[in-house]
Amino acid sequence: MVLGTLARHGPRHGHEIRRIAEVTNVGEWGGVSVGALYRELRSMEGEGLVEAVRTEQVGRRPARTVYAITGEGRLELGMLRDQAIRNIHWWPDPQSRSNLWEHIRRLRGELGTTVFLTTHYLDEADALCDRILVIDYGKIVAEGTPDELKRRISGDMITLSVSGGPDAAKGVLAGHAGVRDMTASGPSLRLTVDHGEEALPGLLRELDTAGLTLQSIQLARPSLDDVFLTVTGRSLREDAPAAAARAPAAVG
Repeated sequence: MVLGTLARHGPRHGHEIRRIAEVTNVGEWGGVSVGALYRELRSMEGEGLVEAVRTEQVGRRPARTVYAITGEGRLELGMLRDQAIRNIHWWPDPQSRSNLWEHIRRLRGELGTTVFLTTHYLDEADALCDRILVIDYGKIVAEGTPDELKRRISGDMITLSVSGGPDAAKGVLAGHAGVRDMTASGPSLRLTVDHGEEALPGLLRELDTAGLTLQSIQLARPSLDDVFLTVTGRSLREDAPAAAARAPAAVG
């Protein structure tokens, strides 16, 4: 609790830390009573986890030593929080999941710590990670930011229908810059493009020039599930017994 308070709030003297402890009821969850915080500070100073940076005195009150967390203290706090995450008993309810996500974000945001996250939940990797490694049976088969992976491997999907039918639209749009693939599906034409929001105006102009009336259009962005399916040939859900070997390892 002491290290976390100093990391979050900056240098504080013992009385300030004690007030924060009283508000957070540290005696109930931290294993350290409020009265023991002063002894804890002196002990941590001896271990090099905190250091005295100055003294403050108000009126005739005794001078109070202000402590700050050291680099060694931040490393210790990071290890303690990592251990706490490893010891979490996972319950797949939305509140627990949200709390865990927020805890991971605080580890990175407050401490500037790189967090290595291994997960089978691809939406979790998408939400939390700056860079993702997709591992398939022990080999890295793809890596990049979530957006890079989605665009490079899957692209954006545009589904449209026009008055002349999908074949007419396909004839007009064949060879259009940025279109990777076109497939007719019933009355609609599906196009895989690199940047959907940028490709749409040009596609619509070509259809209009050809005299084809647009009836419907939809832009869908790929998910990391699409990426995983593309690079491994199957979904995580199809290979649950071997999922541990197929997990996307994500670096947050």
